[in-house]
Amino acid sequence: LVTQGRATFEPRLPVYEILTQQADAVVSHHWENAQNYLYYEALHGGYPLVHNSNLLGGCGYRYDDFDCEGGALALREAFAVHDATLAGYRSAAH
Repeated sequence: LVTQGRATFEPRLPVYEILTQQADAVVSHHWENAQNYLYYEALHGGYPLVHNSNLLGGCGYRYDDFDCEGGALALREAFAVHDATLAGYRSAAH
């Protein structure tokens, strides 16, 4: 993905700098850190959050544990429906 220019790995930056200029979604995977502040920032801003946290209820686009195929499907769902369902997404996040 990196050599094809489809993904980059960046240093820590303020989320508001990235989400407004360089990113279309937040894709996150955690292991024993289910309450990451990045999740709340993305949800508050209405940005698509693809995650595996079981503590966020129905917020964002969730996949289970280490299921990379489920993560890919959650990302596809986010791109397919996020803009059309933004009001409901924001309501669930708040």
